[in-house]
Order: sequence, then C-alpha cells, then structure tokens
Amino acid sequence: MQNHKPVIVSEPDDHEYPEFLLKALHKYYKNRLAQSWKGKHILGTTKPEKNAIILQSNDYLCLSRHPQLISRQQNAMARYGNGDMKSLVFQTHNPLLHQCEIALAEWIQYPSCLVSQSGWCANTGLMQAIATRGLPVYLDSYAHMSLWEGVCSARAQAIPFQHNNLCSLEKRLARFGSGIIAVDSIYSTTGTIAPLKEICALAKAYNCITIVDESHALGISGLNGRGMVAEKNLSHQVDLITASLAKTLAGRGGMIAGREDIIEMVRYNAFPAIFSTALMPHDLIGFLTSLEIIDKEPWRAERLIKIARQFRQQLEQNEIYLCNSQTHIVPLLCGSEQHTIWLRQQLEQQGIFGSVFCAPATPVNKSLIRLSINCEHTQEQLNHIVGILTRLRKNHPGLMLFQQNAENGLAAS
Repeated sequence: MQNHKPVIVSEPDDHEYPEFLLKALHKYYKNRLAQSWKGKHILGTTKPEKNAIILQSNDYLCLSRHPQLISRQQNAMARYGNGDMKSLVFQTHNPLLHQCEIALAEWIQYPSCLVSQSGWCANTGLMQAIATRGLPVYLDSYAHMSLWEGVCSARAQAIPFQHNNLCSLEKRLARFGSGIIAVDSIYSTTGTIAPLKEICALAKAYNCITIVDESHALGISGLNGRGMVAEKNLSHQVDLITASLAKTLAGRGGMIAGREDIIEMVRYNAFPAIFSTALMPHDLIGFLTSLEIIDKEPWRAERLIKIARQFRQQLEQNEIYLCNSQTHIVPLLCGSEQHTIWLRQQLEQQGIFGSVFCAPATPVNKSLIRLSINCEHTQEQLNHIVGILTRLRKNHPGLMLFQQNAENGLAAS
C-alpha cells in the first residue's frame, strides 16, 4: 500500500496574523495536529488496493453505479443541461422538481415535501425557519451537527439530553417547557436507534413538536424503505421528517416532509432555499430513478439488514463492543485519537478501510472508526474483518472497544 503524504507542520509567523487567528492556528497545529495526531492528519489514510474492503460509503444499497440510474441521469443532462441555475424560491413552476417532491412525499406517506440542496441545508434551513429566538430545542447529544447549527442560526436555545436517555429528556422538558424535540432515527456515528414512540409521547405531554432525521433509515427500514418512523407507525405523531438523499438514494440533496402549511412556510423562509442555487435536473431524475429501483429491487435492503445483523452478532460474540448498534452502521469505539489512528493503521494494513470520527463529530475522547455495511459486501469480506478484530482483541485487550466498561464511557458523554 502507498503511504499517504505526511502533513508538514509549520509555525505561523507571530506578526503575520491578528492574535485571534494565531490562537486558532496554534490550537490546530500545536495542540491537535502535532500532539494528538503526531504530525499527520487523523483522516490521512493509505491508498486502498484493488481488493481492499471499503466500509466508508453511505451508498448502503449500492445504487450510485446502477446502470438504470446512470443512463437516466445522462439523458437528463443531454436534455436539460444544468437547468435554470436559480434559487429554490424561484422554481415554483419547475415540473421536474414538483414531480420529485410529490414522489418523495408519497413514498414516506407525508402530505408535503420540500427538496433541498443537501441534508445539511434541510436541517439548518428547517430549524432556522421554524425556531424562534430563545425557543427550547431539545437535541439528543448525538443528533447530527446540522440540527445544532440550525438552532444556532435561529438563535434558539439548544438543550442537549443524554443519548437515547428518556429520563434525561423528560427532566429537561419539565424544566424548560414547550419547544422542539430533534433526534435522528438511526444515529450516524453509533448505529443506535432512537426510542421514537416514547419520544413522541413526551412531545405530546409537554406540547412539543418533533423533528426526526431519517437520513440513515430511508430506503432500508420499514415497508418499501419508508423509514423508521413508518416502521414504528408514527407518521401521524412525528411532525417533520428530514433526510439527506445522499445515502440510499445515491444523489446530492436533502428533503423536509410534513404538513402542507409548514412546508409552504419553510419553502419561502429557509435561508438555503432563498440564498443558494437549487438542485440540477439530473439530480432530481436520479432521485426518481432511485425510488423506482428501491421499489423493484427490495433484495438490496433485505440483504443489507441480514448481513449487518450477522456481522454484529459475530463481533459481539467475540466480545467486541459496538456502542449498542442495531443497524448497518457498526462503530468501533477507540476513545483517544491516538488509539483511533493506531487501529485505523492496523485495519488498513489488512485491507480494511473504515471512516474515522473524532471531535467535533463525536465527543472529545470518544473517537471511533465507523464501518458502513452495504448490500454488496460479501460474507467472506465480513468474516475477514471479524477475524482481524478478534485477533487484535486478543493481542491488545486494553483498547476501549475490547473493554466491558466501554458502554459506561459512552453513556456518560
């Protein structure tokens, strides 16, 4: 394997920048890169060889190279080019956008839908549009950063509660009162599933609305991939669903779904809809095509669920802690960034490539390597990973993911 080019650490000139920028540079180069990362960026990696096992993609259903998807997007580019190149608020009479939003709304069985430029834009734009200054917004500590950023943009009051901890949530609801509860249905770093039924009950009791980010559940969970909210029969209780469409739908974009009156208001008040160019025609055609493929080829989600379950069971039987993951997202909790870098190197030497997650994506000293399973991973590949991790556990029992108290360390975050 070819080594990744090392990062060269250089000292900024003390007289070149204002003091505030010098402090930021010092914090990054000295405290983090030089000390914690030992001079090489934590996301630096070796170049995968041809037969490497790649577990870094969110393309869980392996649609990004589907011949039908590619063909239709090529035809769309030939017919429409890059479209009208204008903001979403000026796309009122775009029939392709209208068709895509109707199809997505019907798929997840919600009254109305807005297609945004990304999942980030969907969450930040929604929160900025509906939250008011000082409004309590209750966020799971592992909720996606885009929800936190939306609260900041709205100048609302972010109130975190412990991950999937209903007692922690209710204590805060009792103290701060009516507002918004925002969670992920499947958490992108831990693979854990939110207790949506209980959260909806608390929302009703404390006069809150609920936002559920379904980015990692749509296309996989529920009948025809309609998501975790639909699977748990909570569509009539969850007020708003958001999602990145860059996972199972294999394209650039995001969505917000809810009642018509809310979606209409968000469409003409969310900053990303006003101040950023809308998606291109081939993006929209791609979403419509992915929906068709998901409907016609249910084996993809079925196989993904099956092999991910077997993979988790094998690892847990070998006493490898997986942060209580219940899904196709399998985290290896390392703790410190140094341990994370070490484990990444050990795995990559064996042709296994996962994604490093560290602060700000995780709490400090809760860094991890995420293994994202897709429907085309083979049993042979997954068995190889189990074998490597089992051997590492025997040789290095002190690592957090091999310790019985790892769960307590995560729960306290």
